[in-house]
Amino acid sequence: MYISPKTMTKIPHWPIVNFPTHEIYARFAPGTLDTIKQIRNKYTTNLIYPRDIGICLFRGITKNVTTTKTLHGKLTTIASSVAPFQVEVLRPFRNRSAEERNYPASVYYEISNSPFNLLCIDLIILFKKHFTQYLPRPQINKSFKIGITGEVKSYEESDKIVTELKTIEKPNPLLFDAFVLASRPNQNLLSRLDDEIQEFPFTANKETFELYLQNLKAKRDVFFRKKLEKNQQNGGEILS
Repeated sequence: MYISPKTMTKIPHWPIVNFPTHEIYARFAPGTLDTIKQIRNKYTTNLIYPRDIGICLFRGITKNVTTTKTLHGKLTTIASSVAPFQVEVLRPFRNRSAEERNYPASVYYEISNSPFNLLCIDLIILFKKHFTQYLPRPQINKSFKIGITGEVKSYEESDKIVTELKTIEKPNPLLFDAFVLASRPNQNLLSRLDDEIQEFPFTANKETFELYLQNLKAKRDVFFRKKLEKNQQNGGEILS
C-alpha cells in the first residue's frame, strides 16, 4: 500500500529504542575538570564518570547517512563562529524530586545555561526543518549539570554531601573548546557511547563569537514569535 509523504506526517513518532542515535556535546577543554575530579575522589573510589566528553546539548537524534552528513556540515559551520568559552559553576544540589520519581540519590554541580541556550538555536531550527517531519524529535538538554558522586546510598547522605560542598570554594568556570558528535547503539541512555566520535574545534575569535551570539538572539526571537503566532492561530499553546 502506498503512503504519501503528506499522510506519513500524521503517523505518531513512536520511539525506536534499538535504532542508533547521535548526541551533541560541548567538549570540556583539557584540564578544566581537574578540580571536579578531585572533589569526586573525595566521595567515591569508583571511576563513576569514565568518559567525560562534555555537556550534552542534544540526544536522541536518529542516526543515518543523511542526518550524519547534515549534522557534520552544520556543526562545522557553527564551530567556525564560536570561540572557546567559559561557563560558571553555580551550586551543588541534589534533585529534590528524586525520592518521588525514584531517582538515584546523586549529587551534582549546577552550571550556567549560557551560552548553551543560544548555541542550540541554530540546531533547533535545523531539526525543525529537516528531522522532525518523519523522525522522532531530538531531545534538548534543559538541565545543565555535572555529576559529582554517582549513586549515593541514601538521600540523607546526599543532602549531607551537598551541605559539605557549600562550605568549600566552588570550582573555577569550566572551559569548552569544541563540539563533539557522538553516538549510541540505541536510545537507552544507560548504554555505552560508541568509541568513535567526531570533534569540531571552536576556531573563531572573541569578536566574531559575540557577533554570532547577537545574531542568534535575533534569530531566536523571530523563531519563537512565529511559533507563538502559529500556535495561537491553531488555538493551541506554545510548546517548550
